[in-house]
Amino acid sequence: FIGSTSDNIIVPNIAFTSIDPRTSGGVKLPLTPYPSAGQLDADRDYLVKWTSQGLVATEPSHVDLHFSKTNGSPYLSGNLIANVANSTAAAAPATNNTHTAWTTPATTADITTTTPGNQFKVRVRDDDTAGGFDLYSFIESGTYNLVAWFNNLRDGSDAAFSATTYCKVQGTCTVKWDSHPTDIANVKVQYNIGSGWVDTAGGTIANSGTYAWTVPNVSGMIGNDTQVRVLDMDTNHVQRTDPLPSANFNVVPNITMTTPPLGGGIRWRETQIRNIHWKMTGDLATVSLVKVEYSLDADANAA
Repeated sequence: FIGSTSDNIIVPNIAFTSIDPRTSGGVKLPLTPYPSAGQLDADRDYLVKWTSQGLVATEPSHVDLHFSKTNGSPYLSGNLIANVANSTAAAAPATNNTHTAWTTPATTADITTTTPGNQFKVRVRDDDTAGGFDLYSFIESGTYNLVAWFNNLRDGSDAAFSATTYCKVQGTCTVKWDSHPTDIANVKVQYNIGSGWVDTAGGTIANSGTYAWTVPNVSGMIGNDTQVRVLDMDTNHVQRTDPLPSANFNVVPNITMTTPPLGGGIRWRETQIRNIHWKMTGDLATVSLVKVEYSLDADANAA
């Protein structure tokens, strides 16, 4: 009950305002009183915020925060987020804004599934038990799905994908990531070249934190706007509605020298005219010019 009375006891009004990610890359999740459903990332720091309003004499000095993994019934003692001091008003009535940190659970067993009844709720409750107010003054959030997420997308050198990352058509482009929770068993890697997300050829794979992606030779593949992302594919898991993508990076044609052969062993004399041959894999329509270079020291800088 919110702002109600019992036996002439004035009960403080406690209301959620928001749950905010404390790390970058997230989306603010509004928690106005009795909000609609949403999502929370597993293994992530959030600020749980609420307001309380009432007479100074009835303002709770402490509140406890619990989470439930079963749609609010029950709130187990083992799921205590914190017991914290609540801001009290200097004059009555007044509204006080308070918040506390919460790190969401971090195991696959905590991820919300499509089975009904296992969504998360958060409750803020008056903990001034001596006054009996805790029987009346509390509020629950709406129901939330706890979802897996994947970040720190990077290439084979462990550098984040960026405008300076280059992958070759029909070459191997290594994709690495971090998983939250770390024990997600199965994932899928997808790519986007500006026309929507497409599954990589590997489909659903074991979550090793790395995938050797063979860049496909498809129309539009060459460009500077390629992205990749990783999806949770464990059975019955509710998926994140907006999986985090990498930054844009480059895909370029795959040019292979055919003459002279890559194995070497060929001797050419000065002033001789020799033909140089190469083959190019990719969308040739986007490559109208090439540069041919040579080096006098085999493996060093080209001249």
